[in-house]
Amino acid sequence: MTTSEKVEGVSIWMPPNRVETSTWMFLNAGGITLKKTVHNQIIKLFQKYGNFSSSIHHNCIEEPHWYLLSVAVGKEYQGKGFANKLMNPVLNYFDNNNYPCYLETHNPKNVLFYEKYGFKIAEIAQLPDSNKTHWAMVRYPE
Repeated sequence: MTTSEKVEGVSIWMPPNRVETSTWMFLNAGGITLKKTVHNQIIKLFQKYGNFSSSIHHNCIEEPHWYLLSVAVGKEYQGKGFANKLMNPVLNYFDNNNYPCYLETHNPKNVLFYEKYGFKIAEIAQLPDSNKTHWAMVRYPE
């Protein structure tokens, strides 16, 4: 979803039958070119993170749900309501159609942002081999 033809912001939602992301999907979607330019350990780290993330994801929510893969608003447009334009229509649709949704973030500021939209922390963990906190969040229809 985009905010307008100017694309001040975008959100990417994976539908219930496509919430799985994998290293293979990443590589197949263009990441294969990374294999030629980055060290093999990077690919292994992606796999490790993917397995970690998938495990938490399935522990937090089992029923069919939408997965918020990414939401972004250009710096010059932040604080001007564009996030609301991305989030509110989609979440209203989910509420009206009884769909829960799920997301992950590694930024504590994002946790507060998503809580404003009704997401609740489902699990907090550390990313493997890092000091980064991983928040898994779920939102059930209102």
